[in-house]
Amino acid sequence: ETRIGALLAEVAGPGTWLANPADAPVDEIVLLDVDVVGEADEFRQTLKDGRTAVRVTVPALGVAALDPKPMADRVVLSDTSMTNGQLAVRWDGLGNITSIIDLARARDIVPVGQFAAALELAVDQPVEYDAWDLESWTRSSGVPLTGPGGGRDTVEVSIVDAGPLVGRVRVERTFGPSRSVVVYELRADSPQLLVHVELDWHHDEHLLSMAFPLDVRSETAMCDIQFGVVGRPTHPSSPWDAAKFEVCAHRFVDVAEPDFGVAILNNGRYGHGVFDGAVRVSLAKSANYPDPNADRGHHEVTL
Repeated sequence: ETRIGALLAEVAGPGTWLANPADAPVDEIVLLDVDVVGEADEFRQTLKDGRTAVRVTVPALGVAALDPKPMADRVVLSDTSMTNGQLAVRWDGLGNITSIIDLARARDIVPVGQFAAALELAVDQPVEYDAWDLESWTRSSGVPLTGPGGGRDTVEVSIVDAGPLVGRVRVERTFGPSRSVVVYELRADSPQLLVHVELDWHHDEHLLSMAFPLDVRSETAMCDIQFGVVGRPTHPSSPWDAAKFEVCAHRFVDVAEPDFGVAILNNGRYGHGVFDGAVRVSLAKSANYPDPNADRGHHEVTL
């Protein structure tokens, strides 16, 4: 990091600069750990966690001075919804996402009566290798964590940031010995809903997944791999296909029709299920053998 910082300092000028390591230019809302002083409110938003949201432009594989730009689009929140110029997201009183509408196409990607970004908990007791195997029937016995729960289980929903550049909604759940904090984040002019997942995971022999049911019809899910993509079947139409109840993907799984599609992206989870009209991301697995503490503790991932 010291060497990278020194090299960037050689090409950057005085003041605060931004570096873009991607091969595509950036023109979007970003969250910075530095305060952007001297800018009008329409150029910035101070978030509850102390970070500052601003719109910036940075060339591909390049650097640019921090120069906040105005943003015409806005994020508007109510108690149960948030909207920008591209997406309208709605949730119920328990924090379950009931609708994600692509406004340009007037299309809701969440099937009627189902929930997006829903946590699912299943007993995970493989026949042979506790830490490595996942059985085909494991997810079918899963319980959605979408209700009020029972006993000491709790759900708390709160609006963290109310726009205009960033909207964030926090859903905290306790379920048995574990706890999750899921934050839905929508940025101005973005077609992307960020789902930040934070876990304190203490279950034994369970699998925790996050499900994204999609009202998109496709025989194949395109999964990102090291040097390209590979198609995986979305239906167990043959014994060969049925064996692919859990598949690997790196940065995304894309389910698309000829003129419309949805991608589920991630920054650190690689097991996915693509059957039953949904993309499911495996978040945590808690084997007892050979390491009785495997996966227990704190996790953070963004989908």
